[in-house]
Amino acid sequence: MSLPACPSSAQTLVIPDTITAIPSNEYKSCSTITGLDLGDSVLSIGQSAFELIQISELYIPPSVTEIGNKGFYQIDTLVFLSLPLDVSSIGASAFKKSDLGLQVCSNFGGDLFSTSPSAFEGN
Repeated sequence: MSLPACPSSAQTLVIPDTITAIPSNEYKSCSTITGLDLGDSVLSIGQSAFELIQISELYIPPSVTEIGNKGFYQIDTLVFLSLPLDVSSIGASAFKKSDLGLQVCSNFGGDLFSTSPSAFEGN
């Protein structure tokens, strides 16, 4: 099964459970994405994959272990983030310039081995 296209009107984007990776730039600047439901099989999110989308909450499933540089960059509507226990790598500027403040759910386990100092910069 292939990835769904950027929606033509504001709606939640549903990534099917058959998808294991979101390629770099796949939904960059797709401002019609107002909700995001990542499938339970997604392992990695590529560079700038969801840059500039318009979601307010993000629940990343437990299957995700890697979030690329600028994966969710400049989502100024993002106010809540829940990260999985097994995420092992968060790239540079992954959540930079969002409106998270202190609204990051602390689901980190002891396995986070690589995070860029700028991953959450500007929050």
